[in-house]
Amino acid sequence: MKFVFLLGGTVGFVAAAGTDYLAGRNPDRVLFDGAVGCLAGAILLRWFWNVLLGGMRETYVARQRAAYAAIAAAANAQPGGSAPAGESPASSRSRESAAAPSSRAPAAAAVNGPRSGSAAAAATAAAVKNRS
Repeated sequence: MKFVFLLGGTVGFVAAAGTDYLAGRNPDRVLFDGAVGCLAGAILLRWFWNVLLGGMRETYVARQRAAYAAIAAAANAQPGGSAPAGESPASSRSRESAAAPSSRAPAAAAVNGPRSGSAAAAATAAAVKNRS
């Protein structure tokens, strides 16, 4: 954040002072306008940086939620994957027999996140591939 503030101030100072210098103004006015430009540039670039980071943060969260939803949908699409009303797929699969361990992996991935195993990574890759 400090780097962005300093960069904005520097750009504002150079732009304002350079414009005044090229316009042929007195040195005291060049430095005053440069100081005002420095403050304005720093505040504006800081605001823009916060907007940019907020947009990136929202995009990251939306993509994570979409990946989790795709994993959960893949878990529900498998045979016996539909959960009874009011239960999550993970809780209904925990009651199933141990005869089908592969049917529980996507449900565990939906609960634990996309990095909980290779089954989760494969389901996420398939969801992304199907989307595009």
